[in-house]
Amino acid sequence: MNIIDTIKLSLIVPVYGVEKYIHKFLISLSKNLIDGVEAILVDDGSRDNCGAIIDDYQAKYPKFVKVIHKENGGVSTARNAGVAIAKGEYIIFTDPDDYLADSYVKDILAAIEEYNYPDMVFFDYMTGHAGNFKLKTVSFTEGNIDKETFLEEFGNNKIESQLWSKAIRKAFFHRYSFEKSVGCGEDYLLLTDLILDLNSIVYIKKPLYYYVLRQDSLTGSASPSEKIKMLDMFVERYKRYKKLVDNISIASAANYAYGILRNASIDDYNNDDIVYCEKFIKSNIWDIITDKGKDFSIQNKKHCLFVYLGIAKYYNTWKRKFKK
Repeated sequence: MNIIDTIKLSLIVPVYGVEKYIHKFLISLSKNLIDGVEAILVDDGSRDNCGAIIDDYQAKYPKFVKVIHKENGGVSTARNAGVAIAKGEYIIFTDPDDYLADSYVKDILAAIEEYNYPDMVFFDYMTGHAGNFKLKTVSFTEGNIDKETFLEEFGNNKIESQLWSKAIRKAFFHRYSFEKSVGCGEDYLLLTDLILDLNSIVYIKKPLYYYVLRQDSLTGSASPSEKIKMLDMFVERYKRYKKLVDNISIASAANYAYGILRNASIDDYNNDDIVYCEKFIKSNIWDIITDKGKDFSIQNKKHCLFVYLGIAKYYNTWKRKFKK
């Protein structure tokens, strides 16, 4: 039987401007190229040597690797292009400036078979940088996870929205795709809707991915307008999940909004984005103050109360001057 007929997992990797990091990722990928998997490397019009690097890699592993070259359109368009040619029954998205555990693919495929082909498999990961990684895990026992239990943890961001820790049936991507206009938070936006359609979820209690923190990452360099879009995503998830599951906290949205305000000067408070964040906190102050989420500290609630009272801008300006 041809390998194309037996593919269970497609790894889709958008590639752009990561010449400094991609070699380590490809070394880790090589250890995971086993029967039942394909890797789709999507060159999103990268202006460095990434295109040539992945062509050479594909020539080395033609049985497992496909390459797409396209004009630059952003990570969402690159992922959509990969989905369009994927042959796997499951899809997972990885980033070329991170790297995979040696048993990444093997453990995912084993869980898919052991638990009778669930809608999604997710797992622990390591986060940090060279020589200083920390385990990111959850309190679940390995195996099948009740959907309501998962939604509560996911809705409260205890389970984060990165796609590289989640292998999802390809059938769901017939209904959902990445928004081309979203440059930051595309994972979060897609998963808010997609997760609600899942019926069976399996957890692997083992770190299978290394998420490398970098100052030049896309998430860390979000523009003010992109940050407001992210706030809208937090708010939308909170409103939708609150209707479905008890104990959904407003903490993520409130903390994010206040994080934007905390770095604003007094003059910035005439800015539309700052006004938007301030209005959100003021209009939700009761939910914020009465929120029982364990990750929503008294200190952060106090700061949101300062926003409601109109004194946060003066407090934050004073605090910054005092620290100097």
